[in-house]
Amino acid sequence: MSTNELLGATLLPGFVDQLLAQTREPREVPDVELNAADEWLPALADAVGSWLSEMPFVAGDGFYQSGYAHLPLPGTAGRFLRVPLGTTRETWPIASTSALFTLAGSAEFEMYATSDDARASRPQYMRLLGPGDVLAVHVGTLCTLRSLGDGVQVIALRAVEPNTGQRLSRHEQADILDRARQSLKRSSGGVR
Repeated sequence: MSTNELLGATLLPGFVDQLLAQTREPREVPDVELNAADEWLPALADAVGSWLSEMPFVAGDGFYQSGYAHLPLPGTAGRFLRVPLGTTRETWPIASTSALFTLAGSAEFEMYATSDDARASRPQYMRLLGPGDVLAVHVGTLCTLRSLGDGVQVIALRAVEPNTGQRLSRHEQADILDRARQSLKRSSGGVR
């Protein structure tokens, strides 16, 4: 199996489709088996690590948005490797239902009930994300995300969004890929 096939829907956990299909309706919360929720990290981290070891840059448009570099994963649409470019808390505009898979590092997620709450920094919900954590967010969610260290994430989007972020040069992509390689190597859930 090629790395392109490994990084397609094959190694993203099967419940990713359930997460992306759900709405905000409570009756549509996916019934994810505990084993599936716990066992996805090693396979995806190994596949991403293998891909990273082969790539000096990505074959697609990488971009910077909301504090994160987004590099398109091969053979997929709406699937990106995300690497933080700092530790500043930034608004995360959700234009498509998204599922976030944390491979390495940690991040603080905050969600707000209203715009006023967001401006006053009064979160309705807070969560620390670390390796093995999954987060699903819906269109219109008012939230922020702040990386707390060397993070590596994979994000899956229900619909491919128009790219409004700042484009990354090949040199910037190479630096980001190197950072992701190093982070995965240091992570306990990283490549073997």
